[in-house]
Formats: sequence, structure tokens, C-alpha cells
Amino acid sequence: NSTIIEKRSFVPTETNNFWECNGCRMVPLEFRAKGSVVFSASEPMNDQIKKHLLECGGNKPLAIPHNATIEPFYGEQVPPIKVTWNSNPDSP
Repeated sequence: NSTIIEKRSFVPTETNNFWECNGCRMVPLEFRAKGSVVFSASEPMNDQIKKHLLECGGNKPLAIPHNATIEPFYGEQVPPIKVTWNSNPDSP
């Protein structure tokens, strides 16, 4: 019984021509750093890989998903920051 260990930064997905970061591919997409999935007929270019790896947290998800909106919330003495996101990926 042998185990294959993938050493490439980006690996092919089950969908043709899509590659994803080997370090964070187990993290839900909305909690990954941007650029974790790349469309490419061949292995992604080094500049695409490097750009993502500068922000990639590996298997540690982002505290706030990258699609969250951040806005000031007024109504208190000091305006706190209101952060919201949709946890249902099928909703707009």
C-alpha cells in the first residue's frame, strides 16, 4: 500500500483545466485567500502561483471570508465596524 504525496503548489482538480492550491484546497472556497483556483490548460504560471502563496494561509481558513462587506455602523458612541457575509453560496 503506497501513498502519493503531491509536492506541487497547485494541483489539477476533477474539472478539466482548473487547478487549485494544494495547501488550502480542503478549506471552503470563501475562506481561502484569493487566487486559490486557477483556470489553465497547463500548470499555472509562476506569477499566478506566487501571488496566491503570498496570502495563502494553508489549511488555516480566513477569519472573515474574502467576499464579506465591511462598513461602519453608526448609532453608538463610537461607531463599531459591521461585517457581514452570506454563508449560503447559492444566494446572491
